[in-house]
Amino acid sequence: MNITSLKRQLKNKSALLGDGVSRAFLRALVQLIGGYRDGLRIQEAQKITFDQEKFIETRPVSFQPFLREMLHLQIFQQVKSTFRIK
Repeated sequence: MNITSLKRQLKNKSALLGDGVSRAFLRALVQLIGGYRDGLRIQEAQKITFDQEKFIETRPVSFQPFLREMLHLQIFQQVKSTFRIK
């Protein structure tokens, strides 16, 4: 999915009924952070860290500026904390 298809989905009035907006949002989120594993590093003693720059570099260039900002959001930090990722 890209920005164009997301806009097209949100312009479709029938897609806005029920859970259409939620589904469109989730599809966009999956596109943005679906490759998070590319940024994970397992170090000695099974310590897991998240290399933000490595992750960003694996995503499409058009997503990178947004991702740089998004990774600082509280919700992303909470996910890292929940899974004990440094």
